[in-house]
Amino acid sequence: MFNRVLNVAVNGLLIGGLRIDFDFLQSTRKNTDEPDNGEIKIYNLSPYTRKLISKINSAVTLNAGHIDNLAAPIVYGTLTNYREERTDTDIASILEIEDKGGIFGQNAIETTKRSLSFPPGVTANSVIATVASLSALPIASVPFIDYVFLDGYSFSGLLKSALDDIVYNVLRLEWHITNGALYVLGDDIPALAPPQAITALTGLIGGVETYYEEERDKLTPVKKYKFRTLVTPRVFVGMTVPVVSVTEKITAVTKIESIRKYGSNWTNEFYNDYTGRAIA
Repeated sequence: MFNRVLNVAVNGLLIGGLRIDFDFLQSTRKNTDEPDNGEIKIYNLSPYTRKLISKINSAVTLNAGHIDNLAAPIVYGTLTNYREERTDTDIASILEIEDKGGIFGQNAIETTKRSLSFPPGVTANSVIATVASLSALPIASVPFIDYVFLDGYSFSGLLKSALDDIVYNVLRLEWHITNGALYVLGDDIPALAPPQAITALTGLIGGVETYYEEERDKLTPVKKYKFRTLVTPRVFVGMTVPVVSVTEKITAVTKIESIRKYGSNWTNEFYNDYTGRAIA
């Protein structure tokens, strides 16, 4: 837990060497219609720097790592609100951020309207690629299935509505935005496996909690897991990970549905709290 590094970049301005606290929640669109969001607190910046970082819609990146390695991005977002908290000894600059996706987090997927027509034979993946391009959204995960529109496809309205129609109604999949990129994934289907299992040797803290949760489209409660690790940039929402717990003597294969990333370099503790549905 010692010698950990934490810094923040706001529109390219790198800030480090001061106390930084953070709390950020990433989740799938199935669980919430809100974008990934959270807060970063930076203590005792100069008045000039506080003014520089207070501009709404600034691009914000939170980087974490170890003193022997380069800090890696763990949170991307756009500044949606800036405020300050003052005590007798400290001034905390609080950055409220959301991961709206696209270039500089412009949230074009939910604000842009288009009328488009596609010829007969167009595929669902082609429509997704067009919507993503018009939204300035890089695609991080390509659907593993496809559908051919024999009579073509057309839509008029918000780009998000077209994406909802293709992903939810046609392909019966899920989509979400994490770290500014679009993920289209199956609900109960493994995807994006990491290079190694999560164990006590790779950051697992404590054991794995098993619980059951009711979902609207399921006849019986869905088996799910909760667990905690040291903060890592290698595990994403939507990824399927094996988690090996010596405490419960189980190997839980879980599809990550949410990650809460939080901590402070003041206490030198950075954590990820996960929830995920059981795949096996």
